[in-house]
Amino acid sequence: MRDNIAFIRDIKQISKQESIFKKHKDEYKIIFEILGKIIGGKYKATDAGILFQPKGSKKAYNIEIASSSVRSLLMLNYYIFHIANKNDILMIDEPELNLHPKNQILVARLLVLLVNEGIKVFITTYSDYIVRELSNCIMLNNLSNEQIQKIKKQGYSKEYGLESKKVKAYLAENIKGKNTLRAVEIRQDLGIFMETFDEPIDLQNENQGLIFEEVMRGKRSGDDK
Repeated sequence: MRDNIAFIRDIKQISKQESIFKKHKDEYKIIFEILGKIIGGKYKATDAGILFQPKGSKKAYNIEIASSSVRSLLMLNYYIFHIANKNDILMIDEPELNLHPKNQILVARLLVLLVNEGIKVFITTYSDYIVRELSNCIMLNNLSNEQIQKIKKQGYSKEYGLESKKVKAYLAENIKGKNTLRAVEIRQDLGIFMETFDEPIDLQNENQGLIFEEVMRGKRSGDDK
């Protein structure tokens, strides 16, 4: 919390700096493109405070009245534009916070790009979307350029391929009253085995199927009367 306050206090000064990505913006164009898609606008640090200008709008307004997602992405945006350097350690608690599932997927891809450029990323997450997309990027690394071209419409390119050896995943569990971390299996061909998400999703799908069957059975009974 103290670091966050210091960051906001110094943000105007920070905005004068250039990260390794901004210094070579053409080389890292893909990073700024995906960041722009996630944020949907741009920030500006002024004497009056931090302003946000939505894409396509001529007006900027104080970030205090912006959406929760715009506020939560502020620090990541400034890190990528003004702070990031090779071999950094970037720690993000719940990067999915306040984000639409589509943007959670894009955040996962953005993190992959950062990792591939030498930044060590640590996250805690409850997002199945993020974990599954990281898993997709691991599996993507098995494909040839020709194969990747076939799924280009889904937004993939070779830059999103991720080596499994660059990833470690742990599941926090409480066993007999003791909090523990259990390593999760990761394979280059199959991605991340995070069963903590699979079980409730499978159960929810099963429940949906049962409810749908009852709905259809009720409709048929009504039609027969």
